Amino acid sequence: MLLTMMVACLNAQGKPDLFTCQVEGNHTELKLGLFNDKAAKIAEEAGYKAPFIVYGQNEQENIAKEVSKLQCPVPFSLTDTSDSGDEQLLGQFRFDEDGIQIHLDGYNSERSADYNHPAAFLEYWGEAVNFRMYTQIDHDGPTYTHDFENAKVLPEAVA
Repeated sequence: MLLTMMVACLNAQGKPDLFTCQVEGNHTELKLGLFNDKAAKIAEEAGYKAPFIVYGQNEQENIAKEVSKLQCPVPFSLTDTSDSGDEQLLGQFRFDEDGIQIHLDGYNSERSADYNHPAAFLEYWGEAVNFRMYTQIDHDGPTYTHDFENAKVLPEAVA
């Protein structure tokens, strides 16, 4: 069995950080907590320092929920899955009181020196979910706005 583990620890600069790794083992090792020990050892070998607090796959959801409350950038990368190559595009999710901003390196919704404007924005406004996209840098406001009204699951359909 192969599980993705998350380790809360200190990085090489002594700052709080999270490290993820793949740990392989069997059900007995999982029950005995040996997956946690293996994950901590992998983190240490990668240059991270104690204290190590290890979270299994089933415990990581709560961490992600709390991180979204911090209103700090959450980096991600997109890999080009076309036949032309495996280039990567870096970006960030930014959570704020108005919604979720999506920033992509090299893309911007406005001409500015800081490139600090989102390429897309997900919001809940007036009881509607909207996705605003900024696909033209010289366009004032979003180029496209899509609402999710037709994707809404009606209560009677759930029953």
